[in-house]
Amino acid sequence: MERKAVLLNLINEAYEIEQDFVSYLSDEQKLQLGSGDNWSAKDLVAHNAAWKRRHSENVTAVQQGKPATRVEDYAIENEKLFEEHKDWSWEEVLAYAKTVQQKLVNLVSELPGETLEIIGYFPWQTERPLWRAIYVYGYSHPLVHLAEHYRNRGDLGPAADLIKQLVEAMQSLDPGSAWQGGVHYNLACYHALSGALDEAIAELTQAIQLNPEFKDWAKEDRDLEALHAHPDFPDLVVLDGVEAFVNGGPDAG
Repeated sequence: MERKAVLLNLINEAYEIEQDFVSYLSDEQKLQLGSGDNWSAKDLVAHNAAWKRRHSENVTAVQQGKPATRVEDYAIENEKLFEEHKDWSWEEVLAYAKTVQQKLVNLVSELPGETLEIIGYFPWQTERPLWRAIYVYGYSHPLVHLAEHYRNRGDLGPAADLIKQLVEAMQSLDPGSAWQGGVHYNLACYHALSGALDEAIAELTQAIQLNPEFKDWAKEDRDLEALHAHPDFPDLVVLDGVEAFVNGGPDAG
């Protein structure tokens, strides 16, 4: 299956997963209010839609010969988006998400296959093809946030299942070492959430061997918190001869 068809399938799959997530929320969960550092389910759906919209607008801007807009500080931008949508009703959020989803699907459907392979489509992505950015905002970004939401409320099973699904989607997209390192990293997260710590360590080891950047991620990733007590974990997150953060330290992102 060509890359564009795979991307479209994944974008639609992520949207369906999000819709299922909403349909299983209790009335109490739907009424919960969030904050800038603790989003409600409604805030999460609005957040995912907002970033799909931002990304679609950037792709369109480049097509039209206009400059794309780079985000310099995601924490600040996420706070702005939260403030923008926090008072919306569920009906408004779901309508927004549906509209943004359709626009993204239409955009990707109309892009030539060779455009998806352009490296440096955005000036700040000098080593990544456009399809990777579309994969992130259309598929992995929504699923990671949904998994995070499940984890934060103690539902580790659904969180792990989403990460496993994400991994299965990733595996065949790119044989490169950096990408396959991401596959193993996400498998490490899946096993850590599932309680299989030795398997998680093995996957994390492979991830770091393929892409050493995952050392930095692993030391603060909450999905890997269960590994902090594993005897092999400190050796994996040694950076430049200095033991990295394991317990107690700044939160990620």
